[in-house]
Amino acid sequence: MMKNSTRRSIAIALSISLVFNSVPVWASAPIKDKASYVAPANPAPVSDRLIIKYKANNLAKGLSVAQIHSQLSEPLAAETINELKKAAGTGLTELHAMSTGEHVLAITGGANRQTIDKAIAGIRSLPNVEYVEEDKILTAQMTPNDANYTSAVSGGTTYPGLWDMWPASSVSGSYGADFQTAWDTVAGSGVVVAVVDSGITPNLDIVGASGVVAAGAASNLASTGYDFITDCRTRASCAASTAAGSAYVAPSANATDLGDFITAQDRIDNPNWSTATVANSSWHGTHVAGTIAALGNNSIGVIGGAYNAKILPVRVLGKNGGFTSDIANGILWAAGVHSTITNPNPAKVINLSLGGTGTCSTTLQNAINSAVTAGAVVVVAAGNDNLDVANTTPANCANVISVAALARDGSRASYSNYSSPSTNLTNPMQVSLAAPGGDKGYYAATFDNGILSTLDTGTQTSAGTTYGWYSGTSMATPHVSAAAALMLSLNSALTPAQIKTILMATTASFPSFSGSSSFDCSLKSNCGAGRLNANSAVADSVAHPLTATAATDFGVVAPGASVSRTITFTNSSGSPVTVGTASIIGLNTGYFSKSTDTCSSQIIAAAGTCQITVVYGTTQAGAYSAILKTPHGTKNTYVALTGSSGSALTALSSAVTAATVQVGSSTTVNVTFTNPNRTAFSVGAFAVSPSTTMAAASDACSNSTLAAGASCTVTVTITPNLAGNYTGTASLRFAGSSYSTLVGISGYATPAPAPAPATTTTTTTTTTTTTTTTASGGGGGGGGCAIMPLGATPDASLLLAMLAVAVYWLRRRVVNTRRAD
Repeated sequence: MMKNSTRRSIAIALSISLVFNSVPVWASAPIKDKASYVAPANPAPVSDRLIIKYKANNLAKGLSVAQIHSQLSEPLAAETINELKKAAGTGLTELHAMSTGEHVLAITGGANRQTIDKAIAGIRSLPNVEYVEEDKILTAQMTPNDANYTSAVSGGTTYPGLWDMWPASSVSGSYGADFQTAWDTVAGSGVVVAVVDSGITPNLDIVGASGVVAAGAASNLASTGYDFITDCRTRASCAASTAAGSAYVAPSANATDLGDFITAQDRIDNPNWSTATVANSSWHGTHVAGTIAALGNNSIGVIGGAYNAKILPVRVLGKNGGFTSDIANGILWAAGVHSTITNPNPAKVINLSLGGTGTCSTTLQNAINSAVTAGAVVVVAAGNDNLDVANTTPANCANVISVAALARDGSRASYSNYSSPSTNLTNPMQVSLAAPGGDKGYYAATFDNGILSTLDTGTQTSAGTTYGWYSGTSMATPHVSAAAALMLSLNSALTPAQIKTILMATTASFPSFSGSSSFDCSLKSNCGAGRLNANSAVADSVAHPLTATAATDFGVVAPGASVSRTITFTNSSGSPVTVGTASIIGLNTGYFSKSTDTCSSQIIAAAGTCQITVVYGTTQAGAYSAILKTPHGTKNTYVALTGSSGSALTALSSAVTAATVQVGSSTTVNVTFTNPNRTAFSVGAFAVSPSTTMAAASDACSNSTLAAGASCTVTVTITPNLAGNYTGTASLRFAGSSYSTLVGISGYATPAPAPAPATTTTTTTTTTTTTTTTASGGGGGGGGCAIMPLGATPDASLLLAMLAVAVYWLRRRVVNTRRAD
């Protein structure tokens, strides 16, 4: 495919009609039936490495953060390794330490899911360990199909070109992101974008005519980058059969992609790769880099969305993916905050077209937080599993812009993950926005063959420049990164939070399709705020006089309750500003409303202020967001609004363990609940289960009103009726809702003591001897006289004794009578 020499000639060659945001657009055809789509059965690779961080409790006081990290990063002592081995129940070898104090250890002899989980559980119990987690393997988020990796014209057939860069058009049926119009304003000059991926190849459309991976005036590389892959097998620099404990290699200054190919022999030689797909090298990082910043107007190949920006390649993905620890180090270096490896070209945008399943790693979240604090925008792929984005990391990490993928017709791509449905009350997550990713698996190649970008002709190792189409959220993500670069090129003062807000606020609406479809973003409202519109985002990125307080987080609010926040707008210019009508736009407009507004339709004097009070509240559990849009002239001021609702009580502990007690005896535990909300709310009934063995002995929670931040405690009495381990739950509901906060109760009951055996007691007197069986602890009568129990059968000796006594007393009576006479 040949590139046009000017932006104007691009528009003419495409022969498409521009359709502005205010004009409805439509799909060229109904959505193909994608409801039967099932993500490929590619099991998540099992890591053979752990990340462990120790607490800083034993370090000297007064140390700086850098000093703490330095001391924590010192090699672990032999006795510490032995302690970890014992706790893990498996062999461990330290590979290296991270710059932020974590240690990466390899499990010797290979690992499976059971080994990993058991090791983590054992090490987590050590009191001096801050956290331990699997060093997860993350992978590139694309869905390639080699049969279609061709040029724009092949065998006389014309394939769609850079439809993703075009404006949306009813003529072409394309839902591009409109970089074409944005290029009339800005091209990305002065902005460094880090591609944390598989590295870079010397594609002529990125490195220039020199054909080598090097920075320079004719190249769009900021530098040769860095390779943070610390396993030589993953890096493709040693045999796949190399033992894990011998595979460590230090990061090195060159991000050239050595290939991520997997051979059949690799699968045999490395047990951890046994489920990996045999495939040629993907050159994934090169493809992503081309979408962001392929050279423009050079008469060859393709053009990037921010074609004058500079790419900073960071290699973290190789054969079978990449480790979380390496990716975290790559993020820190890209942002210029790695404590031991200097980056002279820190990135303002970091692209992460990678991911895996599970929760957000602590190690990864810490790295992202550090990058954002340093001023970098972190853009991540939502994932390719056709699942709730809450299940995909790093898309479910905080402080990121997560991107879903769209097909050319504007529908959600069949593979793309999506925002959490209303049934997800545990960990609701929302996609930020959607961008072109292609859907070559469901449409004719002549309509949607994916995203065309830079590639390499080599099957295993780099061989030369070529171009090809990929589909995936990996391909959608660099479009958003390119748009962020354009915005920063126009206004370098924008913060990561402002960029995210503007990108979401300026999205175009999703097309609506006839009939019901799981992939209709307009119908399902699960693809984020809307479709990326690079031109609109750039237009609202210029500095303007009306500024507002930072993004407004309403916190956790109990369902049925509401809370308000007042936002102040300031005219920072030297002349009056006329404000239009402020409105609430975005994903969840129904949960946010204006209560007071002194801004709309007003003229704000120079240095003057106005205020808008926004109320947030919902009866449904979940996480919600919207944007307050305040127009003035041709510009808009945006304020992000976020809030969440659900089981608004938090427990002091999610589980409590009672003291060991005998069956039939009782013990107690205290269960404490806290209201973390910004508002007070009424608490309903406290309950325990099973009620046959547990009961509330002292209840300060039920039917009360907890102030914001206040706590209450219930004492639960436990009387086990069976020996062994037991479990139960305590729950506190808030009034008028079915949502409850649960606390698990567990303990151990010992058997009750067995009854003592019966005993035999013998009583002897001087006059007669009797034997009486009595209950344990009983005794005979005094003076040699025994009382026969009612219903007992007397034996002969007892009758003779009684007769003798009767004769004795009768004889005495006779004698005494005679004496009286």
